[in-house]
Amino acid sequence: METWFTAIGDYSFAVVISFYLLYRMEKKLDTLIKAVENMTSKLSLHSQSTIEPQESSKKIG
Repeated sequence: METWFTAIGDYSFAVVISFYLLYRMEKKLDTLIKAVENMTSKLSLHSQSTIEPQESSKKIG
């Protein structure tokens, strides 16, 4: 905690708070990126495994 007080005194309160919030946001963005990549891979696997309606009617008829 002493490190935070030293940083606030050396720089300024706004700068220290900005860096802290950016650090927290970075973690959340990493989690969001992983979720989007996971969803994208699942959607591509799902779209490859389904047969489009036009193709299924050609095979039946």
